[in-house]
Amino acid sequence: MTRNYYFLFVALLSFIFFGISCNDDSTSSETCSDGILNQDETGIDCGGVCEPCQTTSTYSYMSAKIDGAQYSNLLPVIYPFDGISTLIHETPNIDYLWLQGDNSDYQINIRISDDNWGSTGTFPITNGSFPDETGVYGSLVQGSGNPNTDYIAITSGSLTITKFDLVNKEFEGTFDMVYYREDDNGTPIGSFNITNGTLDYPLDNEAFQ
Repeated sequence: MTRNYYFLFVALLSFIFFGISCNDDSTSSETCSDGILNQDETGIDCGGVCEPCQTTSTYSYMSAKIDGAQYSNLLPVIYPFDGISTLIHETPNIDYLWLQGDNSDYQINIRISDDNWGSTGTFPITNGSFPDETGVYGSLVQGSGNPNTDYIAITSGSLTITKFDLVNKEFEGTFDMVYYREDDNGTPIGSFNITNGTLDYPLDNEAFQ
């Protein structure tokens, strides 16, 4: 009888161990590199407990010709750090949608006061980086790779908003500007153009959520 109990005990332990081992293998087989949509992934081997899924943007953001040179897919300087393509410039009285396109040569800034949010049409662009009045303001700043160090001022320009959709969170438009430079003595130098400007942004800032 004692011998029978011994074999029964060994068989029971083997069953328990085998069952646990099988269960562990099943769980561990679900990984972020198994090529299967499992766990709580939102895409194959991405999302959920895995790395975020990479998405391909359908937006072209900002593009323009500056003095005849084409610049495309311009994004805010901080975009690589937070992934937000539209900025908000807050002042004590007015908030501005801040569309910025940056590269090593130039940085274009367009600010639209909140009384125009949701509107379409054509608006004049006024020179300004730190406005506190309603309207549309533009500025051009030289990038880190630009050898010029002159001050730049916008003398005229226009922004045509073709889409400012606060429901689907999308913005589209076109723009152009005329500007001059100032040398170290404050003397204006020439007249230069920003042409064929296009804007195509998601309104992804939390202010529009």
